[in-house]
Amino acid sequence: MALICAHVYALKCVEYSCKSAFQEFEPDQCVSSSQSDESFNTTISLSICTDLYFSYCPPVLVNASCQLPPQSPTTNIAYIGEPCYLDENCIESICVDGACLGVGVRVLGC
Repeated sequence: MALICAHVYALKCVEYSCKSAFQEFEPDQCVSSSQSDESFNTTISLSICTDLYFSYCPPVLVNASCQLPPQSPTTNIAYIGEPCYLDENCIESICVDGACLGVGVRVLGC
């Protein structure tokens, strides 16, 4: 039985294609997923996100809509001397005048 299941699982494929002119998508949809009952294959049709802000299409195997692009992390990303906007940007330091400043370091000119 396990051998049969493994064989069936090995036959499962994902086929990717661009959205055809005959397919209907929702206005903000970028992924359309369909599965064949007979062959267990999944077909993924993709469309380009054209919105200026919602320009990201997630890499998923289900229906999906265009989204805001993922944001890069902002916490603990800058060492002492590197640019920052907030204290949370700095690794074990604080943000002073747009640069991470080590705790206990004196700012010249203050």
